[in-house]
Formats: sequence, C-alpha cells, structure tokens
Amino acid sequence: MQIYSVIDHYFLRLRLINHILIFLNQLKIIKDQITMNHYLYIDFILSFFGVCLYILGLKKVLFNDPKKL
Repeated sequence: MQIYSVIDHYFLRLRLINHILIFLNQLKIIKDQITMNHYLYIDFILSFFGVCLYILGLKKVLFNDPKKL
C-alpha cells in the first residue's frame, strides 16, 4: 500500500510540473502574439501615412496650376 502512495505522489508531481510548463508555454505564445500585433499595428500606421503622402503628392502634381513667368 505504501508503494502505491509513493508512486501516486510522484505522478502528481509530474502532472503539476507538466501543467506549469504548459502554462508557461501558453504565456510565451500570448507574449509573442501581442508583440506581433504591436509590430503589425505600427506597420499599418506607417503604411497609412505612406499612402496618404503618395496620394497628396499625386494630387499636387496632377492638379497643380502651372506657374507663369
């Protein structure tokens, strides 16, 4: 009877360690996802500014009144 309790205790420790490792892995995945979302957010903002500058530049070139000398 004593052997079974020692083995059960050992497996309970292994399960606890396994759950802790799974939890830490999930935290790492969440951190990576937040970091990637942060980079994508900055990328979208910079792309939006680039498109706006491109459109404003085309508007100025296409619809600019010619200068008279």
